[in-house]
This record gives sequence, structure tokens and C-alpha cells, in this order.
Amino acid sequence: MLLDCHNDVCNYPAWSTQSDAVARILVTGGTAFCSGALLNNTSQDFKPYFLSAFHCIDSDEDCALSSSEKEDPIAWTFEFQYKTCAYSVSYSQADFMAAWFDTDFLSLKLRQTIFDDNLTFLGWDRTSNTSSTGTTIHHPRGTQMKISFDNDQLVSNSSTIEWSRGCKTPAPTNTHWTGTLDNGAAEGGSSGAPLFNTTRRVIGQFHGVVINPKP
Repeated sequence: MLLDCHNDVCNYPAWSTQSDAVARILVTGGTAFCSGALLNNTSQDFKPYFLSAFHCIDSDEDCALSSSEKEDPIAWTFEFQYKTCAYSVSYSQADFMAAWFDTDFLSLKLRQTIFDDNLTFLGWDRTSNTSSTGTTIHHPRGTQMKISFDNDQLVSNSSTIEWSRGCKTPAPTNTHWTGTLDNGAAEGGSSGAPLFNTTRRVIGQFHGVVINPKP
């Protein structure tokens, strides 16, 4: 574990609003972890839509989702405020909404309404505008929340991306922002964490084979 490379999110109060949307996911059985975050929608009605990664739900790693895999989030737990400077709050059960293997995208909707005033919903940017930096807030190996930074311009992938898991189908070109973490690191469990641009809007979710740790 890259303990010396991780940044405690509580040491970065300027990112407190964004971190209040991030959750640690305990997938079925609580034996594995991913990260993700609440996203607002165009109606801005705070329905509990939740962004994470396709490969977090693709348990058999075959690049496709079966009916049973789509039902798995009903047994997942979403732990918000899992930080060294806060008390965590958990929500259980979510419904599958959408997913796309090419971009490692997963959308869920929590079954419980979010009433906690300490939690936030993130804004997003779906344009193709290139960001001069990238930031992610995540739970490496399910540990308390961390933050990592890429201080350089993100670049769209010009070649296919091979997955590190069992899936043998590569992700197509121009489906990922690529970069290298200059401050902080990422590990298993970081997957699905929101990737922020310079205006702190979500432009994607973390896929560890794309942004590699540079401690």
C-alpha cells in the first residue's frame, strides 16, 4: 500500500464541498471496495444519482453486464464522509440506471432520499474541452478519503486502452482522459471516483489503468 504517497482530503479544506459528495462503496458481501459520488441533474432536483465505474459492477469481468450483475447494487452500501475529520453516514441499496463499457461508466440511483445537509451533489461538464489539470477524490483500498492531483493538461487517449482486469476487449480511442498523478496516488478501491477539471466540474470517473500513481 502506498501510504506515504496518499493525501488526506481533510488537509485540503478548499475541496471540502466536493469531498462531501464522495462515498466509499462496499460491494456485494462487503469484500471489495470502489469509490463514487453524487451527481446533480439538469432539473437540479437532487435525486440521488450516483456515478461510479463499470468494472465495479462487472463482477465476472467479461465487459458486459448480466441481469444479475445489474441487480447487485441492491446489496451495496454507500458510506459518505468516511474521512479522518468527519463521522461517516451510510446509505444502502441502489438501482442500476445506465452503464457503458467503453468509458468505464456506471450510473446508479440510491433508493434512499438524501436528507443529510453535510452531503453535496456535484456539477459536471460533458463538453470535450480539455482541462489543464485533473483532480480525483477517492478511497484507495477502501481507506479513509484521499485526494490526488495531476498538475498537467489531461489528454484524450489516442490509442486503445487495455484493461488490467480479466476483460480482454480494449477501450476505444477518445474515450478516456489520460494523465499521471503528480501529487498523491491511487490504488484498487479508487475506481469510480469523480475526476474534476479546473472549474471543479466532473468530467469523468477514475479508471486506474489510465492515471497511474507517481508518488
